[in-house]
Amino acid sequence: MRRLITLSLASTLLAVSLSSPAQSAYFTGKYLLQVCSTNENGKERAPGSHIACQAYLAGLIDYYKAVVAMGTEPAVLFCIPEGEGLTKVQQTVVRYLSENSAEQKSFVAAPSAAIALSSAYPCKAVEKAPVILEGGGTSAVQKRLNMRSDK
Repeated sequence: MRRLITLSLASTLLAVSLSSPAQSAYFTGKYLLQVCSTNENGKERAPGSHIACQAYLAGLIDYYKAVVAMGTEPAVLFCIPEGEGLTKVQQTVVRYLSENSAEQKSFVAAPSAAIALSSAYPCKAVEKAPVILEGGGTSAVQKRLNMRSDK
């Protein structure tokens, strides 16, 4: 069973890599749109491309959460509700990239995907008692923790 899964994943990655020209060490907006899009029948354009798309988006979301947890303020904030599936996230990013494809073609896809997520899943400040630091300041981490999804 493990061998079958490994072979399936390897063939999927090979099909995705052969379906387009060689890529740099990052996804462009154009490439992410190709990998994440479906045809008119709702089927993926290359076998297994949704796996590559959703893995990319999950990695982006995980990295975002790590950056926030380390106390760094990202330039683009998004708050995806608990339980929101990667298929819905994928559809959101595809819609944004399709509507803004002229601006996103050759640029790194991550900022465009983050903007798409920020538009679809804005954060809303939650009223909580702030953490008062010595000297009277509010903790930057507390400010980030006081964010939640509108949805």
